[in-house]
Amino acid sequence: MHATAIIVDDEPLLRAELREALKTAWPELEVVAEAGDGVQAVGMTREFEPDIVFLDVQMPQMNGVDVAQRLRDRTLVVFLTAYEEYAVQAFAHRAVDYLVKPLDEERLGDTIQRLQRLIAQRRSLHRDAMAEELDSSPAGGKRQLEWIKVSSGNTIRLIAVSDVYLFRAVPGYTQIVTADAEQFIESPLCDLVDRLDPKLFLRVHRSAIVNLNRIAVIHKLDHGRLQIELRDLRGMVEVSRARAAFFREI
Repeated sequence: MHATAIIVDDEPLLRAELREALKTAWPELEVVAEAGDGVQAVGMTREFEPDIVFLDVQMPQMNGVDVAQRLRDRTLVVFLTAYEEYAVQAFAHRAVDYLVKPLDEERLGDTIQRLQRLIAQRRSLHRDAMAEELDSSPAGGKRQLEWIKVSSGNTIRLIAVSDVYLFRAVPGYTQIVTADAEQFIESPLCDLVDRLDPKLFLRVHRSAIVNLNRIAVIHKLDHGRLQIELRDLRGMVEVSRARAAFFREI
């Protein structure tokens, strides 16, 4: 199961130890950032919107409990502490679990299982909501999507389809990229492609659909290959040879 995480601890050695332990116990987990203090942690969680934050309780400037209060409801929090008595305080601030330093592999394994269950439950709720939306087409054919619902715990975020820059297929789910966020849904790309406005969206590769209005530059490469650069986003989107003809005919 893929998920994203941030590690927050003022001890670099502890961060490295946890990162390596997670790499072994949960290879699909992507540690997208690390922070050494609470202020930095708040900024990083807003930038990356991770599924999970591993959060040290005692840190300079802003402690872990204060950081947790500033996180979005969808973020799963696991506290890191050298003192087990802090666990009671941790659970009072919506922590999923806590880990006592030094790390114990068996205890970490239990925490990972709990996190994976919670993430699976959330994605299942979203998948059901998405299936209901996709099945609600009128009798004459498939109704074009105007909104996509992304479920997070007890909240549902509505994303206007016109705000989406890129739909990208990744193993097990679809990544939705907007100007300020990346979200993941478990509906496959093939379920979405027929529900998108063909005047606005183009499947440029078997794993990517782009918003034509968000294209900034089309780069010509060797052997007739093309890459698309989208406005306000870093990175390139490959165009398949079959789809490259579309851009040459414009």
